[in-house]
Amino acid sequence: MISPSREDLAPFEGFKAADFAAWLKAGLEAYLIEDEGIWGFEHVAVFLQGEEHLALALGHVYGELPARNRAEFRKAVADVMATLEADPVNAPVFEHLLAIAAVLPAPEVLDVLPVKIGNGFFGTINAEGGRGLFEKTMDAVIDLAAPTVASRDCLEMLIGSRNFNVAYSGLALLTLCRVAPRDFAAHMNLLRAPLARMFEEFQTDEETKKQLAQSVKVAVTGKVVAECLFELALLESVKPNDQWFFRHAGLEEMQSGILVVLSPGAATAAFPIKKTTLRRAPRPRAAVAASYRRLPGNLEAVATQGANLFRGGFLSGVNAELEGAAV
Repeated sequence: MISPSREDLAPFEGFKAADFAAWLKAGLEAYLIEDEGIWGFEHVAVFLQGEEHLALALGHVYGELPARNRAEFRKAVADVMATLEADPVNAPVFEHLLAIAAVLPAPEVLDVLPVKIGNGFFGTINAEGGRGLFEKTMDAVIDLAAPTVASRDCLEMLIGSRNFNVAYSGLALLTLCRVAPRDFAAHMNLLRAPLARMFEEFQTDEETKKQLAQSVKVAVTGKVVAECLFELALLESVKPNDQWFFRHAGLEEMQSGILVVLSPGAATAAFPIKKTTLRRAPRPRAAVAASYRRLPGNLEAVATQGANLFRGGFLSGVNAELEGAAV
């Protein structure tokens, strides 16, 4: 692929979000609806050839823009998404906007997604290939999530929306724990019922539950788990409850530099404290965009295969941390 020079991008000088939004919407409609190919992207069409996915090609163009233009471009992605008409013909446009937001990245879309997807029209329809736009939105939000209020608000609104699919309950819990680890108890309270439905509906095996519990524990640390102990639903007589987490992660408390692990059916053991971190491996743009290609798949496979709980690079490095950590 040929990269544009600053001279090639001169027509965009002075562009504001509204200008980029009109340009982007016209290009996407020409490409996806009117079957005109890349030629609807005025000024840069020649530079969009040769990539597997349009989002990657636009990402390269975006990367060559001056910083002031890049900020306006990100706002434009959110603006086009926010104003897109609720019409099935616009589903591929919405799908490509998700991919573009993930590739750039453009966290500005986090304020838009709950309205357009959570309780909106686009959350009810499928993209080509059989996957719903809601599921693709969850993938994008997980990629974009950071320790920000916008990330947490977006996740919580999507989880509480009528279109939320319980197959994403485990991923949602892990992401919230990464975004706001100190509020672990609140995340468990929010997702307790969806998790229980996921476990029952997809007959989640104990090994998968163990992977989820231990990864959550690494994300929030044992100290936070101990502080939240009395806010969890640990009684088996209470339905739904957090027994799955208790069985597989144990309960922890920090005392004078010693980590005390209380596991059901096991004697108390003390270990020196070892700090662990959850590393987010960088995702190549191609890997991000691959999430939005028209691949076959079904949500049952997502929920029943333990490895798929941790797709997208979210838990890269966790196993290594667990093997060498006391928690």
